[in-house]
Formats: sequence, structure tokens, C-alpha cells
Amino acid sequence: GVASSVDSRTFLVAYNTPQSWKEKRGAALWVIACGGTVFLGLFSGLILSTALSLLVILQEAVKPTIYELGRLPKFYEDDPYASDQWVPRQSYPLATTQPNVVVLRLEGNLNFANCERFADMVERHAYHTPNTVGVVFDAGCCPFMDMAAILQLEELIKGLATNGVQLVFANVLERPRHRLRKVLGPAQPSMRLTVDAGVVLVQTGTAPAIEEGQVVRPTMRGRRKNSL
Repeated sequence: GVASSVDSRTFLVAYNTPQSWKEKRGAALWVIACGGTVFLGLFSGLILSTALSLLVILQEAVKPTIYELGRLPKFYEDDPYASDQWVPRQSYPLATTQPNVVVLRLEGNLNFANCERFADMVERHAYHTPNTVGVVFDAGCCPFMDMAAILQLEELIKGLATNGVQLVFANVLERPRHRLRKVLGPAQPSMRLTVDAGVVLVQTGTAPAIEEGQVVRPTMRGRRKNSL
């Protein structure tokens, strides 16, 4: 019956792993699925849990997870594997930012449903952070961008430029990189920049040479607290 189809360890993992209530939705879905199966029957419980899961997926598509990144020291004792990496500042308070540069990471697809919200978040960081001259968009966790999102990025680049702020892409994956090149053309010096190279480009106007195929993937550690 229910005991054979629902493992209580799933609930414990879903509840204890995240540190924020927003990220405990997996535990909430587990409780609802279990309760629906007990009180409504197996079929109705499955329909209920499936419908709620689809709603969560739609919410994540509309409201993507956006992190402001900072860099950890080279010897970070609390998490050695994250040492000298760009990580979410919400999860790593000791991570430091670079002067006049904001580094943002989007985790998820960028599409027509969320591109305007993403652009608003970028502008908010760019204009509310004092003396900002550039924003580095770490796209290493963004596997897909549709044309509506790319056109929105084009408008974002122009809008930021009128206020003296440069938008630089870093760690762009293969599929969105081809689309970005077609739309942006020579507006971006390279789609293969690392975050470090993007920061140097914003600060100095030049970036280290990037060899063909050389892309440094961002660390996935630190997804433990609320996004912006």
C-alpha cells in the first residue's frame, strides 16, 4: 500500500537538505502526495501530486533563480572545494565582490516567460550598486535561451550602455552561444570568457585570450538559500 510506494527517507532528505522554507517544497509535495494517497486513494493522490509538481515547474520557469556571486579566498577552510571559486553570496558571506563590477548567475532556462524579470534584476543590481561600470552574466548554468530572451538581452545591453554600464557574458554554453552570436554579432568580444576574464574585461577594457573550447564551468555548490 502506501508504505510500499512512499519512502519516509525521501521526506527526511527533502526536508533536511535545504536551509530555507522556500526550498523545502519537495518535503511539502511529499506530505501532500502521501496525504492525498491516504485520504483520496492512490490514483487521486498521484493526480494531485503531479498537478502540484507541474505548478512548481511553471513557477520556477517564470521566476528563475538568480544569484549575486562573490569570490572566496584561496584557502577557505569551511569548504575547501569552493576555495577561490565564484559562489552565491547568500550562502557564503565571506565571498567578496570586485570593485565596480556585479557578477550574476542565472540557474535555469531564459525564455519569454522570465526574460523581463531577469532584465529587471540585472538593472536593479547595476543601478543600485554604487559606481558600477559593468555586469558579468555567468551563463554556465543556463542551457537554453529562446529568441525572445535574446532580443530582450539585446535591449538590455543597449539600455545599460546608455548609462555607462557594460554587460559581459561568461561561460556561455554551446547552444545559446550560437544564437547570441547571430543576434549580438561583434557586440561581445567572446562568448567563451570565464567569469574572471569577464571581470578583467570590464575593469580594464581587455581580457585574457581564450583558447577555442576553453570554458570553465561554475561551481554548483552553495544552492542552499533563497535567491534574490
